[in-house]
Amino acid sequence: MARRLMNSVGSRRVCWAGATLVAAFGLSSCGLRPVYAPPSSVETSGPVSIADIDGRVGFSLRQDLLTRTQGLGVPAGSEIIVDLSSNLVQLAERLESRARQSRQSGSAVYTLTGPDGTLLAAGKVSRSVDVAVSADSFDDMSQQMFSQDRLGQSLADAIWADMVLKLKREPTTP
Repeated sequence: MARRLMNSVGSRRVCWAGATLVAAFGLSSCGLRPVYAPPSSVETSGPVSIADIDGRVGFSLRQDLLTRTQGLGVPAGSEIIVDLSSNLVQLAERLESRARQSRQSGSAVYTLTGPDGTLLAAGKVSRSVDVAVSADSFDDMSQQMFSQDRLGQSLADAIWADMVLKLKREPTTP
């Protein structure tokens, strides 16, 4: 009886291991990868490729731009290059509430080039995000990371809106 129970437990483990391997191979073939996986230097997403942007703000900016530029209406093989600068400024500390005010600001210079190297759009955008952080040390880091993500998304919104306006004024096809 004990041997039969051990055989059924062993066969279940083999079945689970096999199912896990099949699922892993199935998911890897569909392009699923971890969020913080090592990126390639240029990733193509639809017709527009976006070069890597350093830092947490750059990561958030690039990810948001990748989703927004799917239907931009530019020729296949176009590329966006973004030069980003950002900084964190500690503002005043409110004594009555034990909170500190911080401002995460950044500016991005972007260029959108066609597959043949022609300049389709270029510009500079600047945004800032204010955040109030409690005096607790554990809250400070999480709020700074949240403000960096918000800044990246805000810059991506501004770049996308600027590109759309410039592409409407300057047609991509003669």
